[in-house]
Amino acid sequence: MAKGKNVLIVGFEQRDGGLQNALYYSSRGCNVRLTDLKDLESLGEGVEFLRSHGVEIISDGYREEDFKWADIVVKTPAIDLSNTYLKYAKKIVSSFSELLSSPLLDKTGIIIITGMKGKTIAASAVSHTLKTLGKTVHTCGNLGRSAFAELSLLERGDVPQYLICEFSSRQLRDAFMILGEDFPEVEITLVTGGSPENRGVIEGRELVFGEKSRKVVCPQALKKTLAEITGRKMATITSVESKISRMPLSIPPSLKNAYALLSTMGITASKINTGLKSFRGVPNQSEIILMNGELIAVNDSSATIPESVGFAYTQFSSFPIHLICGGTGKMLDVSSMLTSLKRSASITVLDGSFSRNVLIPVLEKNGIEYGGPFSSMKDAVEDSLRYNDFHDGKTDVILLSPGAMAYEFFSDEFDRGDQFSKAVKALEISAS
Repeated sequence: MAKGKNVLIVGFEQRDGGLQNALYYSSRGCNVRLTDLKDLESLGEGVEFLRSHGVEIISDGYREEDFKWADIVVKTPAIDLSNTYLKYAKKIVSSFSELLSSPLLDKTGIIIITGMKGKTIAASAVSHTLKTLGKTVHTCGNLGRSAFAELSLLERGDVPQYLICEFSSRQLRDAFMILGEDFPEVEITLVTGGSPENRGVIEGRELVFGEKSRKVVCPQALKKTLAEITGRKMATITSVESKISRMPLSIPPSLKNAYALLSTMGITASKINTGLKSFRGVPNQSEIILMNGELIAVNDSSATIPESVGFAYTQFSSFPIHLICGGTGKMLDVSSMLTSLKRSASITVLDGSFSRNVLIPVLEKNGIEYGGPFSSMKDAVEDSLRYNDFHDGKTDVILLSPGAMAYEFFSDEFDRGDQFSKAVKALEISAS
């Protein structure tokens, strides 16, 4: 990205949206404006954070002058390509068109997962299984990092053997419409769910499901429709059902899409079974990252609002829970997580505007002891561990469930979860 370019971000969305996109370009010396139809108050969290990074915020509607000013216009999935203001753009990109056009992916196998229900668990289970086989794997899209966060990793030399893109239909539509014939060759594409009536999953992206994908997997009910729309021969489309007829009963049905994709990749049944049986859930969503006789560590970093904390808490409520919580946010109501706070064996607070302005005052008002606030996840994990007696014969739970956003001290909630996982694993805690 050339320093000094004028970049306009259209649409302020937390995921695959304005915040991550703006930070990517501003960190590379570009002049960045972000425009949105909402007023400043409605945009909420992140506005001041972006301003501190030199991003100019244009609220209350689009202006023709901003689109004419920009060398590059970056649209988010919620903005339709037919929007009249886009006609003034010199160049239109999306986060995924920028990622997928990067030459840094030339030696990476791209896996696309899109469709109806079941995308996230399929992407997560495939990633986990490939990692058990010694492969380096990144995930991005709805499941993992934003596309620009992934591109940043590639630019730092962290290039995986496989990149799993969990696409919403809008994300895939935008990337294909912008790239066209330049859309990269894909190792395998999985369409989850769907029926002959769900033609919209495929229409407008025929090339992606056709000649750009070496292999395609979809439900049997969608196979004929996919062939008709793309012109692909039926024999070259694999149905999910044909690959799971011998899937062991010990593997839950929710993993059938992952099983079918891995099998279509040519991975043996025994290796798939081993990988999927050790799969413990979607990263950052009540994900168990360590379990032994004395400690369970749970990564629930995707809990970005207080209401989410109680759900993760109840899943482990039979154990003493050492809660790591807090982070960024000015308009969050802590009352919904107060019960969890009162019941916790210990509380460690992550630093951020929500913690300092809302969470800590509530803890002190209710006489609840806490450690922190910590800006380092390593320090937070070590603080949480000091409350554990690993020789009392009981199993304790360290639960990262922030109830707040992450961007003051972490790139996003996925970065926060990754740092928690690394901090726990680096301690090499064992039952001994």
